[in-house]
Amino acid sequence: MLVWKIVWVGIAMYLGVASLSGGEAAIAATLGHLIWTLPASMFLYFHNFEWMGESFQTSTFHFFGMAITNLAAYLFWFNVFPWLSRRLDHLKNRWMR
Repeated sequence: MLVWKIVWVGIAMYLGVASLSGGEAAIAATLGHLIWTLPASMFLYFHNFEWMGESFQTSTFHFFGMAITNLAAYLFWFNVFPWLSRRLDHLKNRWMR
């Protein structure tokens, strides 16, 4: 499981940094980063984009936005999702008795 977490973080960081590079590759990397870090990326990019864009400079906004998105997605996929899955499995087994 630790190897999967390290690989996941590595891919998320690579896509995040590649999305800042510019050009057509950045468009593909941004799309990959959005998909890789779902659902946190959708919430943070589309819900907080205006507020963060007004509050920070562009370079700072992109760097911290990427870091916050990666952290939120990591917490979702490796903490919240497994807890929710176990909880739903427990409820299903309890209901099936």
